[in-house]
Amino acid sequence: MRIELDAVGDITVGDTVEIEVPLSRLRAIVTVIVLPLAAVLLGALLGNRLTKLFLPETRFPNLAAIVLAFAFVVVTYVGLAVYERRSAGRRPRPTIRKVTSSGEGSQQ
Repeated sequence: MRIELDAVGDITVGDTVEIEVPLSRLRAIVTVIVLPLAAVLLGALLGNRLTKLFLPETRFPNLAAIVLAFAFVVVTYVGLAVYERRSAGRRPRPTIRKVTSSGEGSQQ
């Protein structure tokens, strides 16, 4: 994995370093996984409930659940994309915590 960071101190190419990832970054990763999953469940449950209330005699009782689950996921991903664009400039970056070993070598 390659991550580009601002050089701090006496670091050269080939050094092994420990980086620190801010908690908000980890929280964002979890959000990208949890929100769409919640959207699928909520859309499916809501679609199922609406079908039972308004179309009890339908030939395709699960169609509304599938459509609403898909629609909720699309809306969630669009919302996450908009949020990502708006918060791009103020996201905390990973930082170098310490150099664990110095090595001489070429950049790959």
